[in-house]
This record gives sequence, C-alpha cells and structure tokens, in this order.
Amino acid sequence: MSTDIDKLRQVAERHSLTHAGMAEVLGCSKSAVGMWLRGQRIPSRAAIRLCDVILAEPAGMMAGIVEQAAAAHPDNRGRKPKVADEMDRQIAERRAAGESWRSLARSLSISRTRAKGAVARVAREGQA
Repeated sequence: MSTDIDKLRQVAERHSLTHAGMAEVLGCSKSAVGMWLRGQRIPSRAAIRLCDVILAEPAGMMAGIVEQAAAAHPDNRGRKPKVADEMDRQIAERRAAGESWRSLARSLSISRTRAKGAVARVAREGQA
C-alpha cells in the first residue's frame, strides 16, 4: 500500500499538482486523493495504473495531458484570476453607494459570497 501512496506522491510532485489537480487527472474526488495520501483509504487499481503510466512516460510526453487536466480544475494553483465583468462593476458601484451585502444578493439573485467576490475582482483590477 505504501508503494501506491508513493506513486501518487511522485505524480503530484513531478507535475506540481494539488489534491484538486490530482483528482482531475485521476478522475476521482479531491477528498478521495486526500484520504489515499493520508493512508485512510486504498487507491483504486485504475488510479494506480494511471499513475504507473504517468510515471513511465518521459516528463515531457505526459506534461501536456496532466497540465491540461489540472488547469481545468478551478482549485488548482497557478490559475489565472477571474477578470471583472460588467455585472461585477455594477455590484461594486452599488456596494460603494452603501447598499448592504444582503440587499445586493437578494436583488440580483446571487449569493453574498458571489457579491463579495465581484467587489474584490473590481478592486484588484483597479490596483493593476
């Protein structure tokens, strides 16, 4: 079992993948990868075979496939931040005018977290 975990760790280190990136590459959940690496669960045979294939190929051969799968996952490090759009700017303007988070979220049918993210994106663009 420890050799299976070692294979998972080698793939993650070789391609600089987070748990989310590993999950995307191996076709499983992020929590499954975490449990495998902590030794709480045993990885599936398919996941181990895929790790064998990734490790057997020269780094350049699999890099494109692994990077593409990892980049597709939103939680992976190295991602580009979302650019503020027109709705984000409207949310930021209304918030600057003193409208509450709750009022904003209700009137636009979005979550307060989404509204706060919009204001943060607009602020980030203003600093750049």
